[in-house]
Amino acid sequence: MVSATVATSVILTTEALGYRISLFGIVAYAVVIGSDVVIMYFSSRRLLSMFSGIVANRPAAQSQESIQDRGEPHEALQLGEREQIVVDAIRRNGGSALQNSLVEVTGLSSPTLSRIISSLENKGVVEKKRHGMTNIISLMGSRRQ
Repeated sequence: MVSATVATSVILTTEALGYRISLFGIVAYAVVIGSDVVIMYFSSRRLLSMFSGIVANRPAAQSQESIQDRGEPHEALQLGEREQIVVDAIRRNGGSALQNSLVEVTGLSSPTLSRIISSLENKGVVEKKRHGMTNIISLMGSRRQ
């Protein structure tokens, strides 16, 4: 964007001062503008694909009633939407998961996930154990099964 602005300013200033722009100058200007357009196009496509990938990988929260209907271990608890997303991600992973992998799976930031896990730990839903540079997060009900 900056290069397109500078190139356009140079062209306009040169014309305003009454100087004639050579064919080479016009071609150079066209190359700068064309390359900026191509870079912006592919950058925006990349950003959109990254964003849509994050949104597509974020699991939909299940309602509390659907958990109660299945008779699963945490039926008496009222979990928030994000807490339910984390619990569902752990459940889909067999009842335990590495905390850093939950960041990727849920699309939540690391600090947000950490707060949610602490909340779930306080409610007795999950257990957190240190594992190298990360933690293993396990559903409390999965140990009994």
